[in-house]
Order: sequence, then structure tokens, then C-alpha cells
Amino acid sequence: MNFNDLMIFKAIYEEGTLNKAAKRLGYAQSNITARLQTIEDECNTHLFIRNHNGVTPTANGEEFYLFSLTTLSKFENVKKNFFEQQPKLLTSELLLKYLVNECQEISIESIKIRCKRTEMILSEICRESYDFVITFQEINRTEYTLTETKQLLVNFLCGDRNKTNVPLLINSDLDCPLRQLTLEIVKETERLIEIDSLETILDLVSKGQAMALLPTYLEKEGFLPIDNNLFAINYYCYKHI
Repeated sequence: MNFNDLMIFKAIYEEGTLNKAAKRLGYAQSNITARLQTIEDECNTHLFIRNHNGVTPTANGEEFYLFSLTTLSKFENVKKNFFEQQPKLLTSELLLKYLVNECQEISIESIKIRCKRTEMILSEICRESYDFVITFQEINRTEYTLTETKQLLVNFLCGDRNKTNVPLLINSDLDCPLRQLTLEIVKETERLIEIDSLETILDLVSKGQAMALLPTYLEKEGFLPIDNNLFAINYYCYKHI
């Protein structure tokens, strides 16, 4: 018997039928039935009485339900404590995608991650302490030491080279370096449209409805460069001391 078995039993008890419990947990009903049989065999007792309307808990089933609630609650508290002991990372959504998907420098399972707009990073570290901060902004605070300075390669990307008169998107985050570099390069400001969501920018560009200055690694995901001009943007890795 394991914690998953306790969750299965709890679902059966609360739903009143094996079918509803299976749907709630996303399992096949045959698997639910087999696990319940294993639980009852291991406990050497009947926990439910089967009938046409579903299942009714026995006296031992009622007792086992209370045991399941207590055990699962304690298990969740232990997991929460373990999670709270994980190191905390503060970064931006753009950098997180790059660090996780491309560089594979961060494991989302072993670190607590908080994403903030670049313009919010400095105020966030004043409000809360983080073990690591990876940001496009330089941090001038004594409690953080710079460990590395790296570069992110970017280019103007589109989703369809045949569409040349589409809008050019920039993030509404005033401190976003891609926004700032775009404004330095592009003089046709009437083509610019501000978007406050990175996901929306990526979606519009991928569908050929716009273009934007974006990390070059996105070319592996089907984004197309409009030319061969590459730009390097610094980002900084800090550790709390």
C-alpha cells in the first residue's frame, strides 16, 4: 500500500462509486477496482459494501477513511516543508524560458521560481530575499554578489517571411532589454505595438501576424529570422551572500 492507494480510497469514499472515483482521478475503473481489492486484502477486511448504487463504507471503512485523511494531510505538510526548504530563484519570464528550455541550467523540480517583469526585479529583491537572481539588470546591493555575466543572442523573428508589413511588437515592460534595443534600431515607430504578455507576443509572431526581437533559440521552434543580424544582450547571475 502507498500514498496513491490512500488517495484512491479517499476518492472512492467521497464519490460513492468506483466509476466517479476513476473519472475524478483520471484512471480506468478496472485499475481503481484492482487497487481497492489490494487495500482490502492488505487490511484483511472489507472497507465497502458494493450495491447497485455504488459503494457504502463499512465501520472499518469509516475508520480507514479517517486514517487516510490524517496520513495524507501529514504527507502534504511534509512535502510543503521540503518545498519551502528549496532555494529560491527570481528571474524574468523570458530568461526562465531560455534557462530551462535552451541552456537547461535550471531544474524546475529542485528550485522555487518566481518570475517578475524586468522593471519589477529591483523592487522585488527589496521586498523579499532570494538565493539566486538572474536578470537583465545589474544589481547594486551588498547582499548579492555577481557570479557570472552571460549573453543572450537575439534577432528579429517572424512566422512567415512572405508577410513583410506586419506590426513589430515590443513588450510593455519599460526595462525589457529587447524593447529598449528595438526602439534603438527601429525608426518606423508607427509600426510598433506594445504587448504586456510574452506569451501573446510569441503566439502572434508564430502565426505570422507580427514580428519581434526575440531570442535566436526560438528558431528551433519554427520562428524565422528576417535577416542575419544578431544582437547580444547581457544578463547577470547573482547569488545571495
